[in-house]
Amino acid sequence: MKQRRTIHRAAAAALLAVLAGCSAPRYFDLQIESGEPGKPPAIDRVLRVEDIRNNEILYDRRMVVRKNDYRLQYLPWDNWAKTPGELIQDTVIQYYKNGRFFARVSDEYASVEPDLVMRIGIDALEMIRSDRRWFARLALDIELVDARTEKSVLDHAFDRRLEIRTKNARLLPGKISRMLKEELDAVVRALRQALRPERNPARTPLPRAIPSGPAVSRQIGPAAE
Repeated sequence: MKQRRTIHRAAAAALLAVLAGCSAPRYFDLQIESGEPGKPPAIDRVLRVEDIRNNEILYDRRMVVRKNDYRLQYLPWDNWAKTPGELIQDTVIQYYKNGRFFARVSDEYASVEPDLVMRIGIDALEMIRSDRRWFARLALDIELVDARTEKSVLDHAFDRRLEIRTKNARLLPGKISRMLKEELDAVVRALRQALRPERNPARTPLPRAIPSGPAVSRQIGPAAE
């Protein structure tokens, strides 16, 4: 009898440990592979990435699920390592810095004077259900402005989805990272095109390199992939 009670207690303790492990908070980060180190910067400009703008629901670290156009809810145990705004800003800075896409990249608190300022608004960073399928969704509005004149140089907006196999938060960061990387690369390509009129290899004031109007790189509507 005593042996049975011991076995039952051990089984109960094991079950409680499993349940506690299942209900423990989980934290996820974004990860983007940088370009080849040591290559010359693609754009010889100093870039400052400002703090991210987002709607109120994204001030929380908890991951967001959208079940229809009107209903949003937080996942109870799945969290981002930082708030979505901090996460996107840090990822953008590190990706551009490590890949040497610009001469220098910093946040808005750095003392270095920038040539270009990047302003990002998050419209969506969520898991969404559509037609009985689950998707990772990322929608950003990215604007680059001349730091000296405040004129817009480039406007790049997108709303993308990538399908995930199941409603599993562990699959979300990889899909979000992939979409973010592809769009950041697209921003660099579009910006190089916008600055193409500059022919002098020596560094010159930015206004000489900017066409009369802002370049626009825009994808309309949520694209499922």
